[in-house]
Amino acid sequence: MQTFPKAEFIYDIRAKILYKMKDYIRALMNLNQAIDINPENELYYSRRGEALFCLKIYSKANDDYSKAIEINSSKEIYFFNRALARGCLRDFESAIADLEKTLELNPYKTKAKEIVIKKKKLLNKQ
Repeated sequence: MQTFPKAEFIYDIRAKILYKMKDYIRALMNLNQAIDINPENELYYSRRGEALFCLKIYSKANDDYSKAIEINSSKEIYFFNRALARGCLRDFESAIADLEKTLELNPYKTKAKEIVIKKKKLLNKQ
């Protein structure tokens, strides 16, 4: 008997292609389908967060990055991306906390260091 990939992976592959084509709405639709099939795969939430971020729907992007972190808190990219979304939402203290967690998980993430310094300067001016 021949086995085929689960439908969730087909939706994920479609979403990746559509994302690269900058068709974020259709990428979201496919990621929603993948999440419906497997709501425990943190990559789908992270990818959906990226598409939402590109659409400037920062609050929902933040929610998806938070869900990815809830499932797997060992990937610094989830914290980094959530920090960017939180920065766009002007929640600078939470953004800095996420960037510091990013650096805790990966001390060599120089972009996170740069942003932390800039955000702290901005907070001190307020």
